Amino acid sequence: MNNKNYRVMKFFEPMNKNNKARGYVRLDIRGMRGNIIVSAENLGDARSTSEVYLYKDSKNKIKLGDINNRRGILKKSLTFGSNNAIEDYNVCAVVKDNKIVLYSNLYSTCSKEQIKKLEADHEENKLP
Repeated sequence: MNNKNYRVMKFFEPMNKNNKARGYVRLDIRGMRGNIIVSAENLGDARSTSEVYLYKDSKNKIKLGDINNRRGILKKSLTFGSNNAIEDYNVCAVVKDNKIVLYSNLYSTCSKEQIKKLEADHEENKLP
């Protein structure tokens, strides 16, 4: 899909059904460049932040940045080379306290068990 222009917009799904957090992720891709917009709300205290990641697998992930927990928007420009593509990164996740709170499949579906495995690998790789 390197020469195509397309837009992907997906709503986040909570890992825990009792979680009131919600939001969406939107990708606007043109060739090998694009923009990503992540919006999330009701993650917790307004003075704290959560992290946003794009996951290829448990070892390959891109940290997009931090987002405000009350009501935050993250806008980021992305550029990919010829050896990797945005389509390789299928899961966008919001991580709070080293736990995935919200996630969205961007291109192909994956199960909640696969997301939990990403979360377990994320906890193992955290710094002391």
